[in-house]
Amino acid sequence: MQSIELGYIIDLEGQDIADLAAFVASEDERKLFTLSSTPAEMQDWFLNTPFWGTEDWEEYLERGDRIPLEEDM
Repeated sequence: MQSIELGYIIDLEGQDIADLAAFVASEDERKLFTLSSTPAEMQDWFLNTPFWGTEDWEEYLERGDRIPLEEDM
């Protein structure tokens, strides 16, 4: 899937996956991850417009998931 979507494969070790899972699970850590907290050379990797702004989220809402808001970024 990665090679289809990205054109390459991201090689992650078990610890990398554990670190990512811990980051995603921690709301406090996610709040620290902002555009201004990333190196300037990486900032253009981020989307300028939230990708969820134009999607149909009915199924997402039916599952009870929370739609991320722009201020969450």
